[in-house]
Amino acid sequence: MYTWKLSPKAREAPAPASPCSDDRAGPVLPWKAPRDTASFRAFMDDAKARGSASIASILHKMREQVDNAEVQEAGCEALQLLAKIHVDEVRNSMCLKAGMKAVVTAMTRLADRPEVVEVGLKTLITIALKHQELRHMLRDIGGIEAVLKVLREHATSILVQEAGCNALLALMQDNEINRTRVKEGGGIDAVIAAMRMFASDAVLVTAGCDALGWLGWEDAHSQGEIRERGGINAVMRAMKTFKMYPRVQEAGCRALGRLGRRNRVSQAKIREDGGIELVVEAMQTHHMSLLLHNVGCRALQYLAENNEESCSKLRELAKKVSTS
Repeated sequence: MYTWKLSPKAREAPAPASPCSDDRAGPVLPWKAPRDTASFRAFMDDAKARGSASIASILHKMREQVDNAEVQEAGCEALQLLAKIHVDEVRNSMCLKAGMKAVVTAMTRLADRPEVVEVGLKTLITIALKHQELRHMLRDIGGIEAVLKVLREHATSILVQEAGCNALLALMQDNEINRTRVKEGGGIDAVIAAMRMFASDAVLVTAGCDALGWLGWEDAHSQGEIRERGGINAVMRAMKTFKMYPRVQEAGCRALGRLGRRNRVSQAKIREDGGIELVVEAMQTHHMSLLLHNVGCRALQYLAENNEESCSKLRELAKKVSTS
């Protein structure tokens, strides 16, 4: 494990040139890789007080040793921590932008190191979920392309695929431009391939269902692509495999509703393959979950919208439920 060590005097020494500012930098922090428990706690306490200065110090080390996988991995972990703590404070600072670039660079430069890629993806997830503006920034610095690249290059790594699908999901939330960029970069194929490869992993298929739901949201062309490439089948397979997992059922119901909304061909596909029954079954099995109930109702609304055949199917199921 790579360790960053400084003597007590070094801590008081003048700071190095900032990696994200021409005239100011924070002190270099005396910390080890965050996975060392004692050093991690010490660093966390220091990071809470330092904010942007900590980011500057970390980036200085990452830029000094760009090809050292352990340094890059530790640096990404530290940036992830700081994003959780200080993202509102430093959202518009040059340091945070430089930090995002450093993570993308590490993932791209060390794409053959899954441990670096995984922690880099998790850092991007943390940043992207914080604010819409940050999702724009990540797109502009090549974050989406970096995620898609590692998904293709690490097709057999379940940890990378899990983190990659979640990263795409975080980047696409409520962001139409990012969704378009993901589609253009082959995101639909990447997500479906991951769901097929790791169909027995609940975390991955949950992220995959939600990602497909966003990719098909209010886009008839993308809905058709997802349908033709087996995306609807992948969602339904996940719901059948994990019937007792409410989070999978919630994501599956949401995806089916979004993939079928205002698309009669997809509505027919879902209806004929038993998708409406799956949604109803999920709501019955997890009747104590208000969230799943709401998601299921919305999915049924989308699947039956302006579609008499689907409405008839729902009435038929309602009769069965009432007499059972």
